[in-house]
Amino acid sequence: MSPGPVFSHWLPLYNIAQELIARGHSVKWLKAIDAEHERTAKKLGVPESDCIAFPVTMEAEVLRKAILDLRQAGREKDMFTVLPLHQKVCDGAIKDNATVAAVQAYEPDLLVYDAPFPYGLPVANKLKIPAVSMWVIGPLGDFLTYLVGSPSGVSTMPQFNMWYPQPMSFWSRLQNTKAWAIGLLMMKAWDDAYSPIWRENGMPDGSYAKSQRRSVASIFQGDFAYLPALPMSPHCHVVGSLTARPPQALPDKLQSFLDGALDTGVIYISSGTSAVPDAAQLRGISKAVENIRIPVLWKLTATDKNTMKTNSIPIPKNVKSMDFLPQNDLLPHPAVKVFVTQGGTNSLYETIYHGTPAIIIPLIVEQTYNANQAEMLGFGLAIDLPAPLDLKILEQHLTRAFKKILASDSYSHKAKELSHLMRAKRWTPVEKAASVIEESAWSNGSLHNHVWEHRQPWIPSADVPGESWKTLGFQKKGNFL
Repeated sequence: MSPGPVFSHWLPLYNIAQELIARGHSVKWLKAIDAEHERTAKKLGVPESDCIAFPVTMEAEVLRKAILDLRQAGREKDMFTVLPLHQKVCDGAIKDNATVAAVQAYEPDLLVYDAPFPYGLPVANKLKIPAVSMWVIGPLGDFLTYLVGSPSGVSTMPQFNMWYPQPMSFWSRLQNTKAWAIGLLMMKAWDDAYSPIWRENGMPDGSYAKSQRRSVASIFQGDFAYLPALPMSPHCHVVGSLTARPPQALPDKLQSFLDGALDTGVIYISSGTSAVPDAAQLRGISKAVENIRIPVLWKLTATDKNTMKTNSIPIPKNVKSMDFLPQNDLLPHPAVKVFVTQGGTNSLYETIYHGTPAIIIPLIVEQTYNANQAEMLGFGLAIDLPAPLDLKILEQHLTRAFKKILASDSYSHKAKELSHLMRAKRWTPVEKAASVIEESAWSNGSLHNHVWEHRQPWIPSADVPGESWKTLGFQKKGNFL
């Protein structure tokens, strides 16, 4: 397993690893030697003996700040400019002889890597180890086309950082096709940032994108109870939420707090792990919370509390703050009326799974799409932060959203309807993902499930009428096998 730098990307892989171990398989972790990876491994209880570590610092905090700075400047579509930060991690892994030797000595049948952070992929490519990509953020259209080798579904799937109501109108589909073409250029920039590592180290595939597309299978965290149905290659598997689970008993003090608020209800706020809110966002949330006279349970990390203290941001009297909250155990409690989140994929599916309405304040990557999709489906409200951030607007929008959701049962009813659809399966998503990995290992890296789209020339694709001008979206010429 080769995870990304943050807890939200480790956890889905960890849950799959536990299922594989329960089935009798052996699992090791290929990770960087830095504080973020070490802290996450320790939090999950991964022993050092199960890790192969390469001596490169990820600089996760630098990455977070760069992405948030782009978001706040209204330039979130330029987020790919921060990807060279990852170059040295991939380069460090492949050039560290001890790491390559340790992986080779382990004799793995397969590498499972976090696709947005493919640090282990060059090692697997060099040693000719079959690989499976894991997309924690779900199936986003641009990625499907360029990095996965699957049809992008431009008539049904909004592209990266785009959103349109379903079914899309002719104009929306035309705009989406334009976004798809721009997205391919963004993917090309991503490819250009990584590919020198492949070329300089003489690896068989010769480029990052080609190596990604040659992954035996691609696993996506997602559920069609929430996502629009997509035409995807057979090697792509949308398995469901890899972090949502049935609730367990809450700690006594937390249980007592929630039980005592059954009449008034409770607002639960958590900012996730990938994008840390800055002082302005914390101040806006604090002001809005102060305007709502019901109890609030707010997960505030040590970093959050330090930011609030430094910037003289008070914690309102109606707030109970904790640095850790067991989200899967907390969300289904009947006192929790709404979940305020940034809309990362893990949190989004957990709130759907437990049937809890959401208010989403998106910051990065897939969160904008998730926020708008939640509003369109009727189980949540989206708050689009202005860029640059206007504190008063954030306070007003969030206060209005609180009042709207608390005054209507429709959001709760819709959340519970989607929860039923997510749970209506005989297998768990983790079991399905583990089975995909087993099949990929047992097939010895065969690409028999892959489509041939990426071998088409630069001529219009012969799609059925109504594919919304996908005929304008020419197919990329390549040597995909």
